[in-house]
Amino acid sequence: MPITDIDRRRSRDSREQRELHLAACYLNRVGLNEGRTTPAPIVDVTEFVPELRGMARTTLRLHPRFGDEPSPDASKLGGHFIWPDGERWPTCSEHGIPYITVLQLRQEDSPATSFSPGKDLLQLLWCPLDHETWTEPIAFWRTRSHSVRWTPRCPLPEEAILDYVPVPCLLMPEQVVEFPSPRELPPELTFSLREKCSHDSRILDVVPQAFGNPYRPFDPSCESLYAVEYYEYNLSVCPSTKVGGYVHWIQHPDVPACRCGREMKYLLTLVSREYGGGDWHRWSPVEDRWRKDPTGARTGCLPGIMDAPGFMFGDVGNLHIFVCQLCPDWPVRAIGQCG
Repeated sequence: MPITDIDRRRSRDSREQRELHLAACYLNRVGLNEGRTTPAPIVDVTEFVPELRGMARTTLRLHPRFGDEPSPDASKLGGHFIWPDGERWPTCSEHGIPYITVLQLRQEDSPATSFSPGKDLLQLLWCPLDHETWTEPIAFWRTRSHSVRWTPRCPLPEEAILDYVPVPCLLMPEQVVEFPSPRELPPELTFSLREKCSHDSRILDVVPQAFGNPYRPFDPSCESLYAVEYYEYNLSVCPSTKVGGYVHWIQHPDVPACRCGREMKYLLTLVSREYGGGDWHRWSPVEDRWRKDPTGARTGCLPGIMDAPGFMFGDVGNLHIFVCQLCPDWPVRAIGQCG
């Protein structure tokens, strides 16, 4: 498929937006040795819904932030990756342009993640132009020690849409416990959750703070509905860039099938925003809460922090990556969702 005038216009517009975004990133740059901490939930949801105890999973929240780029062999978002000397850089067969670097993850930084047997490095690349699911990723599972010579490369096509090109970010991995989205719960457990969330004073006390805002004023008559929504946004699935755990579905679950016909396994998620107005009280890291917006108010929702990589998938959407562990090359597929 040839590159169209629409592609070129989107590329030009995205470059203008990227300049503004980089200015915000520089104001909030971090150091290589920094970390980020997710606040604990206000309640242990398993105390009043014991059925959830066996459903807890641990996800690895990556906390991408702009700063000095780590070494080429480090875990990172974007930037220069190590690459086997002599191996050709992949090119998109549909658009005829080079793929770009997206995520490099070392196994020691994500020990709970299943890697292809004998491999200790995952490299995710994709085409920076529109495809059926925004982008079309490919994965390389490698063994770092098996190659003597590595050459850092990162060709950026002139036509690239920068909404799909990550600003180079270092990662600050953190393990977080999460629970399934209401969309994945059996009906009887959803009913139990609704009943108990709606009568727990610890949740009801914070609902007005979490959901009352100028765009959506808090309505006390809908308190029970807000309480269930509070579980979804603050007590269940981490909405951020992460590896493993549960999928943060924005719409109905949509697990893809591999080319071999078998259901694929969830691998990781990349997001347009790490959190938003309804869930930043839980998912905005403790270390970022001292920052203030232009009005002087403290907030966790600031450009250059919650959106450091500069992704924009559709209308502030998420891109979920799935893998088939039964095919020899462990291929991946992307499922995109937005509100």
